Amino acid sequence: MKAVLVDDEKLGLDYLELLCKNITMLNEIHCFTKSREALQWCKDNQVDIAMLDINMPDINGITLVNKLRETNPDIRIIFVTAYEQYAVDAFGVHADGFLLKPVNQEMLRKEVERVLSHH
Repeated sequence: MKAVLVDDEKLGLDYLELLCKNITMLNEIHCFTKSREALQWCKDNQVDIAMLDINMPDINGITLVNKLRETNPDIRIIFVTAYEQYAVDAFGVHADGFLLKPVNQEMLRKEVERVLSHH
């Protein structure tokens, strides 16, 4: 499965990538600190799952979901954010998963497996 990770905080993105590399279902992982770059890449590549921060400059995670689904209606979305108040917004765009930072390996693995098993 091909995954895209988007977080404007490089350290958080690097940590999430490290955790994702330990999830056997994810055999291709692409990371972006800029929403626009991720969106452009996803237009040219078929992606199974996107893990997005919500509070980002440029294009926030909620808007990004809608744009990603325009070109790929089947993409699975997991929000990974430090702000629980965004859960309502995530529900509003029908996110497949929602994790609060800091995430750990087990919590991320379970969420990814749950989301992708319904793919």
